[in-house]
Amino acid sequence: MKKIIQVLICGLIIIFSSGGAVTAHAATNKNPVTSQDTQTAIKQILANHQVNGVVVVNGKDNQPLVITNQITGVDQAHTLTGERLFPIASLNKLITGIAIQQQLNRGKLSLNEKLSQYYPKVTNSNQITIRDLITHTSDLQDTSQASSQVMKKQSTRLNYTLDHYLATGNFTWAYSNTDYVLLAGILSKLTHQSYHQYVQSHFIKPLKLKQTKYFDQVKANQVALPVGESNLQANLINLQKNMSVTLGAGDYFFSAKDYWRFVNAVGHNKFVKMSSIDENVDFTTGTDHYFDGVYFRAGKLFVVNGCYGNLCSSVYCNYGNHQTMVVFANNIPYNQEKLIASQISQIYFN
Repeated sequence: MKKIIQVLICGLIIIFSSGGAVTAHAATNKNPVTSQDTQTAIKQILANHQVNGVVVVNGKDNQPLVITNQITGVDQAHTLTGERLFPIASLNKLITGIAIQQQLNRGKLSLNEKLSQYYPKVTNSNQITIRDLITHTSDLQDTSQASSQVMKKQSTRLNYTLDHYLATGNFTWAYSNTDYVLLAGILSKLTHQSYHQYVQSHFIKPLKLKQTKYFDQVKANQVALPVGESNLQANLINLQKNMSVTLGAGDYFFSAKDYWRFVNAVGHNKFVKMSSIDENVDFTTGTDHYFDGVYFRAGKLFVVNGCYGNLCSSVYCNYGNHQTMVVFANNIPYNQEKLIASQISQIYFN
């Protein structure tokens, strides 16, 4: 009897949210499935905060499960679904980080290599390492977040970044798109492919992602507008001006379901062994450790957030028990979306 009670306690984890008890997944499941109670609790948080958004979590048979909430008065152009295209902003850095990790694992690149080997004209490049770029400790800061026009050629986009950065010389942690633009450029130099070609052949095609588009491949009616915006075409052009600046750092549109599929595959070691990443992370200091485009936390969890205006996104992945959560919202500011995503994660991950 004692043994049976212990098994029952381990199999049922009770968490409390919004005044109710929610039965969550057992942490030992290889591919956990989100319970109906957990889905209801997530939906309630979205409704309580009036979030026009979509959350994707683990469904049956390792497939994405979509939870949506639509605020009053939102029309089709502003509706978020599991299939609607969405600019993932800094969530894009995970894609670049995994691509760079593949080169590191294959011995084509070293964390201690200097940036000067690839971009010698960058200020302080003989002091900046690949590790510095990956971890945002390069001293390179962005000086422009948008171009006056949509730039499509990779060489033009790279040159734009090389003309719009500040070298502070501090070598302390500072978030920067420039770091990941340069990593995308290094990836191209190593593989003799454009960044887009590499992402297509190594990630998008193998996973059969049909609702994933490069920034210049979309039509205005495929993209969810921020709530309050009314001009589809003007909104898309403004987005593309921003996205063309962020090569490898924010230049893809994903549906929520497709991005869940990508992150889920990362968490299942499909592209690289996660142990080859987190062995470089020192979990003895602090709580968030930035590496390969995301913040690693103890307990085999990584997190990242991104935004273009009120088009905000978050992802949480526990690569130990293979739980993945993606949140997209288009009517709230970045900091609010981060807080709400954190609240949802507390329900979802216990």
